[in-house]
Amino acid sequence: MSRKNKKSGATRRATAGQHPASSTGSSINSQASIGITLEDLRKQVHHCVQTEQWNELLEFVNALTPPSIVDKTDHEAEFWILSSKVVAWTKAHLSSIEFVEAQNRSALKGAVMRMADLATHFYRADEFNIYLRLLDFTLEDTLHALDQLTRACMEPMQFKWVERLRSIALSLMFPDEHWEDEELLPGQKEVLEQLPDLDLLLREAYARAWRMPGLEDDDKIRLQAMETELDMLAATPGDALAVRAALAKLPEPVLPDEYVGEALDDEYTSRQELTPSGWGFLWEMGFAQPNDYAAVLARYPGPFAHDFSDGLAAMMRSILAIHENERDRYLVSAVNYLSRYARVSDIDMGDLMVQGADGPESIPFAFSGLRRPTPVDLLISVVHDLTKAYPRHREACQLYLKLVHAISASGADYTKQPHMQFEDLAWLREKSCRFQWMAMNSAVTLRDRLRFFLDALVHPQAAVQLREQPMPAFEGELSAADISLVVPHLEALAARRDELAGDPERLWQGSAVAVFNKLLSAGGEALERIVDLSRELSPDLESPRGWFMKGYLEQVSSSGTRYDALCFYTASLSASYDGLDAIKGNLATLWKGETSVSDMKDHLHLLEAVKTEDVRATKALAKIRESAQRRLHELQQADQHERTAVNRWPALSAPAKTVLATLHQIDAFKGYEELGRYAGMSAEWAGKHHKRLLDEGMVRDTPTGYVVNPYIIPLLERENQHSVAGRIVRANGTAAIKQVFNSEREFSIYQVVVQLCPNHLVFPNCSLQSIMSYDRLKELVDQDDFGYYLRASVDIVVVSSTTYLPMLAIEVDSPWHDTDRQQERDERKDRLFSTAGIPFLRLRPLGRPTPEVVRAEVASHISELVSALRSDIPGYDQAQGLLRDLARPGD
Repeated sequence: MSRKNKKSGATRRATAGQHPASSTGSSINSQASIGITLEDLRKQVHHCVQTEQWNELLEFVNALTPPSIVDKTDHEAEFWILSSKVVAWTKAHLSSIEFVEAQNRSALKGAVMRMADLATHFYRADEFNIYLRLLDFTLEDTLHALDQLTRACMEPMQFKWVERLRSIALSLMFPDEHWEDEELLPGQKEVLEQLPDLDLLLREAYARAWRMPGLEDDDKIRLQAMETELDMLAATPGDALAVRAALAKLPEPVLPDEYVGEALDDEYTSRQELTPSGWGFLWEMGFAQPNDYAAVLARYPGPFAHDFSDGLAAMMRSILAIHENERDRYLVSAVNYLSRYARVSDIDMGDLMVQGADGPESIPFAFSGLRRPTPVDLLISVVHDLTKAYPRHREACQLYLKLVHAISASGADYTKQPHMQFEDLAWLREKSCRFQWMAMNSAVTLRDRLRFFLDALVHPQAAVQLREQPMPAFEGELSAADISLVVPHLEALAARRDELAGDPERLWQGSAVAVFNKLLSAGGEALERIVDLSRELSPDLESPRGWFMKGYLEQVSSSGTRYDALCFYTASLSASYDGLDAIKGNLATLWKGETSVSDMKDHLHLLEAVKTEDVRATKALAKIRESAQRRLHELQQADQHERTAVNRWPALSAPAKTVLATLHQIDAFKGYEELGRYAGMSAEWAGKHHKRLLDEGMVRDTPTGYVVNPYIIPLLERENQHSVAGRIVRANGTAAIKQVFNSEREFSIYQVVVQLCPNHLVFPNCSLQSIMSYDRLKELVDQDDFGYYLRASVDIVVVSSTTYLPMLAIEVDSPWHDTDRQQERDERKDRLFSTAGIPFLRLRPLGRPTPEVVRAEVASHISELVSALRSDIPGYDQAQGLLRDLARPGD
């Protein structure tokens, strides 16, 4: 059926008539400019409704003014013009605003309110229902509706008008409750003071409603209850008998067992309907004093099948009880009832439960439930009157404060109240699982919310009192101190995990990932405890996010392995987890910390086995594999560098080996100052040698410190044994030996130098490599001179017997040195000694010179040799002393 066939009867009447075939939009607009009749307007509306031309209808009507309709007064014409606009905006659905576009709702509301002002009996118009739907809760709209509904209820055609009038009148009778969030202006207060007697207005409306034809039985009960409500509002304690008599006219329900008690099959059922006796109980408690409690309970013994009323009655019985067990039993009952009430508070409270033909029947009241004292006010009146003589005074105050916080959702910090810390609520937490759940929902801190939640799950009453509870939300962050307080409660749950079943297990399994997610920022001992818990509770974390968290925990834990972490990450990847960037970042860190080639190969094999159909996960997996391949290549290169370090061991200097031996003996060092102190050298040289060891692969830095190359350790330990390893190489029958001196002159000069330097070591024919630094000369001389350095030797070298540094070198020149080729070589050798900083003396013996002659020759060059010495070279003082000794006359 098309929408145009679903019009209301009133709409069809308003659009009745035939549209003239010759009328077009332009011709009608032209006609409107010279005047039309109401019948013309109705025909145009009818045509547009039938063809669903809503914009064309609005265009036509907007062109009209009241004088355009020639056969109606201006007020009547304005009414029909507005009615036509309403048809266009609602698409001819005058009983609903479902089809009204959002941008037209304000204009629609203005139109129907203006129509209400123009019509004496607007309630008879089809637009009256839309008018009621569009009213806001402002004082202006409420006053406007009071006027219209008062007229409508003069001859009520619908019972809901009476209910709506009651709701509006009650809001005006109690404006501070209805507009508690806004400040009424002086002018508005003056308007309220000038209102008619609303009590009388309602009573008259109720009286006329009784005469409505076909009044249904439920509406008769509503009328009876609404009249009783007015009696309650006007009554004083002295009028109690009359109120009780009025309540007695309402059919009290016979409550079956499944309606009463602390434990219900459906724990989340809202028990908010008021029985007549429950309504009377609350009304009398509004002015009862402690000495009235026993009489009130005698008149209204209950049960009421209403959580707040049953809870309040239980608290009163606890106050009146004499024996401790009875007192605590009633208080626990009050805690259970009131904690369950806090879940729905006053959302449905105010409907009436009466006895129907087939048992208890709920009678809802439209727009506003039955008036009754505010539950919070009733509870505080009971708690406020308690004295310290009541042994559970503190627990009763805690229950009140927690209940108020739970139902007000004010965000106030209940922990600022005395005795309201988590630990101080031990008695209430122990006695009632419902209390823990209520406390969890109203907890100010995430720390307490988690603790209440975890304890509630393992409470002995959890299987019953947590039925049908929704999943909690855990927002906020935990500090390190908070985590340390939460972990013991999680450990307690883990110890009893096998006992969880039914709803407690459902709630835990649905929240486990969220709970662990809040603990990931832990460190130190707390982190290790959380890792252990994640392993113990691993089946509860089987989800994409759960696998990711387990991977993270295994990665950061000292007891975890990188392979286990990768297994969980890949499981999360396979399940197309949303946090792909986090996985990639964590794996990049994991690769960086990996130092084993074989382990890295295992990681790569595991990655190659991962399968996923998700496009984003597939791309992320490809990048992860690439990064793993790069890391494997880096590790393979580093491994080869370490393996070949044994080939570079002989070239390592003695000081560098000393630093290496020191690193092998200690566990860690903080700065080169400390390392140098252990190795017996300056911080500068310790740093230089340490860098050399890193470059040569003798030592490797790791995220947690350093590691000495394991291939070098045997060589290092052998060198540190300070022993001699002997091995005889036997001759094979041939011989190719010569004297160490190349000429008689060298030998004679050598003998003289030995006599002149009895306290030093004198060596013949030393290669330049044995007395000059290979590395330094390579940097300081050109390629040709360096090549000569590698082949050349010097005839005599005087070496310090304490520092073993060369102090003087002597070259014995023969006539052969007069050749051009040899002189070029001599110049190279001179440059090398000058660069090396070693005093160098050339002697040209003639005949067989005596020691005195050699000494005299040295003396003739002493000032030049001394000036050639550089004070920055090692052994400077000894070399200078030697030269001066040689220059002194013999003894």
